[in-house]
Amino acid sequence: MYGVGYSSEILNAIRQGKVAGVAAFRMYEVGVYAMRQAVAAAEKEKTQDIQVSCRMITAENLEEE
Repeated sequence: MYGVGYSSEILNAIRQGKVAGVAAFRMYEVGVYAMRQAVAAAEKEKTQDIQVSCRMITAENLEEE
């Protein structure tokens, strides 16, 4: 397991069997939630628990993902 995020180098490493897979997050979604949390904190409101979508990219599903 490499970690989170991916790049062409990481995807090539998955193809070559050097990396088992990566957890891929939608960074746009992370940014939206971060802004909402920051605004709530600045306005002294209670922040919400968040859950960001994630998918595993492995050699088996690399081409479809």
